[in-house]
Amino acid sequence: GCVFFVDTSMGLEGEGHSMSQALGSEDDSLHQHRILLREHGARVVDNFNASCTHVLTNRAGENSDVDNMMMSTSDFCPAKVVSPAWAQACIRAGIRIPETAHDGISPAVFSADSDRHILSGVVACLSGFDAEERANITEKVQRHGGEMRCELTDKVTHLIAHTLRGAKVRRVINCPRETPPHLVPLLWLERSIADGRKEAETGYDPRRGLCASSGTSGDDVRAVVESFGPQIFAGMRFTLGELRVEGDGTVDSVLAGMAQEIREMGGEICEEGEVSFRIDDFNRDPAGAFAVRTCFWVRECCRWRTVEWPTEALDWRGWLFSPMPQHPIAGDGCPYKITLTGYAGVPREVIK
Repeated sequence: GCVFFVDTSMGLEGEGHSMSQALGSEDDSLHQHRILLREHGARVVDNFNASCTHVLTNRAGENSDVDNMMMSTSDFCPAKVVSPAWAQACIRAGIRIPETAHDGISPAVFSADSDRHILSGVVACLSGFDAEERANITEKVQRHGGEMRCELTDKVTHLIAHTLRGAKVRRVINCPRETPPHLVPLLWLERSIADGRKEAETGYDPRRGLCASSGTSGDDVRAVVESFGPQIFAGMRFTLGELRVEGDGTVDSVLAGMAQEIREMGGEICEEGEVSFRIDDFNRDPAGAFAVRTCFWVRECCRWRTVEWPTEALDWRGWLFSPMPQHPIAGDGCPYKITLTGYAGVPREVIK
């Protein structure tokens, strides 16, 4: 059932040479590669097309033509890139071993359909990682039977996010938690590999805490949230307006504390220029700011390490993310007296 396209620019030394020698062949040509594949049941085509299941090359990542071809067809033609050494191992073992098996794994422990791979069926996409981190994570996912996608397509089953921000996280944040794509931290991947089994995604989903109307969370939820990166405000510029002063605080202490919280999460405080957010607890002219948010918004973002909020979470939090008039429900010389019934935890504090 395998359909191979053999990279014509593949080097004929190293792995390719070893394959020919190991199989008792003195012919070191591309033609010999094709013959060996056909002898063991594969079909070999001259041109890469949608029917291809494998690309045989020892220059993955070096041949831009092959890489571009694979990237442009990854969604409708999920062909796997394999080396001559992989083909050699399959022929020697007499079975089709997993394409992601690395050199240190014995092919004898795998079944032909790779069911023992702990990430079999996982199609992962990454958000917020640098190039080196992406390469390391990609290698781990593929080694354990998963696939990678650069873009967040309909085939993606898991979005592994470094921080809870960005377009990809924004798209997934309102998806049902029980169905793909799952939103998980790198911690989910690391624990799955360490335990030798795919961990349940719901236990690592930060939306459990974000959407909890009780405002409380167990240690496991806090650990999941804290496994995401803290630099949620990186690249954002803030200006501070009029902030609410409570208790024994002063205006200066409130401003200094808010500036420190923003900087700790990667944000920048500025007085002028292009601004991402103006932090102001009361209705004021935003003076050119992109958006106006309150101190409560900053603190909740820092607490839950996110700037992307599910609609479910905004149902009770969101109305305090935007500034309100000062004393909007005060009576004429006689303030209203309000009693709260049936509210507890953070929602009660928010309403108060």
